[in-house]
Amino acid sequence: MLGFAQSEDSDLQFWASALLLNLTMTSDQVKEEIVKCGGLKALIELAISDSREPATASQAAKTLVMLGFVGKNNYYMNLSYSKGLKAL
Repeated sequence: MLGFAQSEDSDLQFWASALLLNLTMTSDQVKEEIVKCGGLKALIELAISDSREPATASQAAKTLVMLGFVGKNNYYMNLSYSKGLKAL
């Protein structure tokens, strides 16, 4: 998915951002894998890009928000995410 999110094709970016958003709603493990695989950088780039499909940036921003909800309380970002931040 992350490869498609970094594609030049705006349709691929749109569907990749949609799938990543859906994946972040499944489990904390999935969120951690997205971050470990460099998902933060790809999502930030999508969120601030000028895509032909305006919903792509919106979905990427929503996905970034969902990545922040981890754990039972869902009010903080798990410190293990700091490993993924180094990729930025």
